[in-house]
Amino acid sequence: MPHTGALDDVCKMLRARGATALAPGARAAVHAYRGEYVTRLRERGVPLPDGIEHLFQHDLHAGCMETAMMLAIAPDLVSPDYQKVPDLFAKDRWWLRGLSRFILGVARLLPLDQLTKDSLAIGTHVGAVDLSWIIGGRGAGYHGAPARATEALGEGLLGVVSEDLARAIEEVFLEGADPEAYRSAAYLFNWFKNIVFAVVVIVFALVMMSVT
Repeated sequence: MPHTGALDDVCKMLRARGATALAPGARAAVHAYRGEYVTRLRERGVPLPDGIEHLFQHDLHAGCMETAMMLAIAPDLVSPDYQKVPDLFAKDRWWLRGLSRFILGVARLLPLDQLTKDSLAIGTHVGAVDLSWIIGGRGAGYHGAPARATEALGEGLLGVVSEDLARAIEEVFLEGADPEAYRSAAYLFNWFKNIVFAVVVIVFALVMMSVT
């Protein structure tokens, strides 16, 4: 989410200077998270690893997806040892899961379009998994299942993602769609961060008042 938020900020700055700019990566992420890429890859006959649905939601860094794309782009840069690396997924922590549900519950009360809500759902889920991984130490340097990667999967992923990005560009530059509609939900996290901070301050103040 910080990555897409940074791209959103750059696009906003460029638009303020008169340019037409968009960062459609958030929309591609939504399609992947919803499982739409699984359907499209199967329709194309791409061999998929076991647990592909789970991987699309938990394979965060140097796992099956990124390794597969690198095998398709530059296989000589991928160590053959990737096939010996065990699956690694962060521990499911109840308090992170609860925080995610709280954020999504508040979001449902806001006048947001479905793409933004889906993007927010991805951000909170990935953020919770990533934070759990950080708490665990990130010692292995990867999160996911790199050994399940194949060149065929990488080529298929690059194909569906490229189609989504190309379609977004066509919609904005050829059909006049509003590029602002393609931004991620990253801007909402600053809003939620302020709310959480305010709640913590209020609770702390109430505790101090009760003690004194």
